Amino acid sequence: MAKQEIRSMYVDGHYAILPNLPYPPMSVVGGHAYVSLTDCLADLLAHGLELDFIRGGQLHHDAPVTCISVLSHALEIFNNNAA
Repeated sequence: MAKQEIRSMYVDGHYAILPNLPYPPMSVVGGHAYVSLTDCLADLLAHGLELDFIRGGQLHHDAPVTCISVLSHALEIFNNNAA
């Protein structure tokens, strides 16, 4: 396969993979690039992923870490913001 054919499949062209991947739009302000939190959440929800909510309460320290809500640091952040 020629270099241009590969480039047209992945980078350039109407049907190329890279430009057709969904992603939150990037903005540049004062030489710094950022993606808004709202756009990141919209992208996350568009993929049908479940959200993990951090709730106050006690942690079970012997439980395996399967999501952010079971981390002691996440609970500490939650409690600091609730106060």
